[in-house]
Amino acid sequence: MNFLQQLTALGHVGDPGDDTRKRVSALFDPEISHSPQRASHSRPPRRRRWMVPVAAAALAVAAPAVLGGPGTTDARASAFLTEVSRNVAAGPQTSQADAAYWYVRLQETSGLGEATVEEWLGHRAPSKFVGHGVDLPESDGSPARFVMGTRSLSWDTLVSLPTNSESLTRVLRKAGRGAGHDVDSQLFTEVGDLLRASPAPPGLRAALYTVGAEIKAVRLIGRTTDALGRAAVAIARSNPDGQGEERYLVDARTGAMLEDQQLDRDGRMQTRITVVTSGGVASSTALPQ
Repeated sequence: MNFLQQLTALGHVGDPGDDTRKRVSALFDPEISHSPQRASHSRPPRRRRWMVPVAAAALAVAAPAVLGGPGTTDARASAFLTEVSRNVAAGPQTSQADAAYWYVRLQETSGLGEATVEEWLGHRAPSKFVGHGVDLPESDGSPARFVMGTRSLSWDTLVSLPTNSESLTRVLRKAGRGAGHDVDSQLFTEVGDLLRASPAPPGLRAALYTVGAEIKAVRLIGRTTDALGRAAVAIARSNPDGQGEERYLVDARTGAMLEDQQLDRDGRMQTRITVVTSGGVASSTALPQ
């Protein structure tokens, strides 16, 4: 039984049909979806976006995308995210739960230009932030905290979140009550933030993708490349106010979240945050190997 058949048998989606099977399976074909080597896994949540987008027309894509409505449900997106979860679960299980710092290097592009940010998110020691082309607020001297809806999690609490997808969904939905426009929009935000912005161990990352596969109105955009030219598959969900959408660019084979894009209602790029590299390190000057 392949992953689409399993998804149908579990009642997640209806029979996807032969065309859907072929199109989703092609995303994992090594001759079609080869992904260059990279070491990125996350980025800080959009709540810490360093630059404010203005003059967004400077980032307009050549051909505006057609944005889907909030009621659109794409069986291919659910199937894709389920398979990514399986790939993460079957991949390397090295955990960074005991690392001293989680290092992230980001590249952000908006109508204001381009900036690069380096973060050393402290496990128990103070976090450190370095900006290139942007002024950053000083660290308050505290270890890292990870926002999850209305909650702020310590490193150790984060890595102890349940890896059973049903239990994790309950925890995320409870934390998100009152934090977003609606429960599904908030859940999409929380899943994306935790996948980008934290040292989530492989089991938790796999569970997050399974949770994502259950969120309503997520759509599969298809194969693309991020700002660094790395192969990716894009998924999207329309913003609840109808003023655009957010896209996540994912490495289909490893589950790494490579890029977050904000598009306006006409499909023009507003802001793009690309994870250049990330990983656990031993000090606030070290870089991932």
